[in-house]
Amino acid sequence: MDEAEDMHSLLLTDSSTLLVAGLQNHVLEIDLNTVQETQKYTVQVPGITIMRQSNRFFFCGHTSGKRLSLIHI
Repeated sequence: MDEAEDMHSLLLTDSSTLLVAGLQNHVLEIDLNTVQETQKYTVQVPGITIMRQSNRFFFCGHTSGKRLSLIHI
């Protein structure tokens, strides 16, 4: 996980899955049981500061405050 530098936004999606994001242009999904990266989602603009989840999507707010990414899970 060399690409996990400057990751400062975390979202626990269930008891064993964690999404981490930050200044990169991707979000990593981590399985907490195996501590392995299971999925990598690409976002258009780097700089995610906050994440929220709904049933089918997760939303990413960016450092500029002017951009919101919507990613289908």
